[in-house]
Amino acid sequence: MSDPRPALAGVSVLDLATFLAAPVCATLLGEFGAEVIKVEQPGVGDDLRRLGRTAPTGASYWWLVEARNKKSITCNLRDPEGQALIRRLVASAHVVAENFRPGTLERWNLGWAELSAVRPSLVMVRISAFGQTGPRRAKPGFGRIAAAVGGLAYLSGYPDRPPVSPGTPTVPDYLAGVFGAVGALVALRHAERTGAGQVVDLGLYEPVLRVLDDAVAVFGATGQVRERIGSGTESAAPHNHYKSRDGRWIAIACTNDRMFERLAQALGRPALASDPRLSTTRARLEHRALVDD
Repeated sequence: MSDPRPALAGVSVLDLATFLAAPVCATLLGEFGAEVIKVEQPGVGDDLRRLGRTAPTGASYWWLVEARNKKSITCNLRDPEGQALIRRLVASAHVVAENFRPGTLERWNLGWAELSAVRPSLVMVRISAFGQTGPRRAKPGFGRIAAAVGGLAYLSGYPDRPPVSPGTPTVPDYLAGVFGAVGALVALRHAERTGAGQVVDLGLYEPVLRVLDDAVAVFGATGQVRERIGSGTESAAPHNHYKSRDGRWIAIACTNDRMFERLAQALGRPALASDPRLSTTRARLEHRALVDD
């Protein structure tokens, strides 16, 4: 018989984080069955409780989304008694998630050295603006900063206008949460095999850099810096949002010539696929304005 339990049943996660990136990591693990214990500051709780629109419960909708599947406790991490409590919880935890500025937990006697001594197989997910090491390690940062440093903001918008946040400034936080969860799973697998824990060290800007498709590779090979081109995409056309006759918007994404041929048929204009200006991806990119008109 198949095991009906969720994949991460039996995994215990201690969420020491605030706001978004590392809490999202813990939320994702909880969605697949891990027990997540959310640790909040006494008296005020996590600031996410008050960020965004307020639900009838009094908490923000944002909090209700990211705190689901979690058990909450309060603990003063600055107090020796609170630190002792966290170390007791770590003794039976598999994962700790945190996103304080590097060095903060060390000042509170809750760094990797102290926690791994309590549980050698512990996985510690540490998400910060610029990572645990390097010249910028001490600098703070939120999602908007990560989008700028990682290049996503620079690429978002139109060439004659300022860069914009892509959709929402929290995209980098969610990306870091997903990458942190993947890192936690990989490190858990390593711990299962070897009994040794690991630190998952993630700078908030790093997942942003990773999702820029071939921009970094192209720059490394050719020196070409990708620029903003509005809502289109550099590598394919038509690949944009188009206004229909009834005033509504439609998204079209053609990434190869077969798709364009089918699109032309769907539009009732099959001859477009044989037009030499439109018949190949390279030709359509050279005549992007014609395609998008």
